[in-house]
Amino acid sequence: MPKQRKINGYDGPSGAYVATEGKFLPLSEPQALVALTDSALLTSLGYSDEAAKYRKLIERRRQPVAAVPSS
Repeated sequence: MPKQRKINGYDGPSGAYVATEGKFLPLSEPQALVALTDSALLTSLGYSDEAAKYRKLIERRRQPVAAVPSS
């Protein structure tokens, strides 16, 4: 069995994290829980039509909301 190499000055993350949208978020963050739930649901749906519909909903939800000018 190969030995694990240690990187000097880096102990790694502590606790559970989710990698989403190029970031690592701790599970205590609401965004992390949403990403984890989305992944689990998409995995369970497989390559079905329902999965494609849900994927579109996820993409729409992640788009930034346009600012509404104040009057």
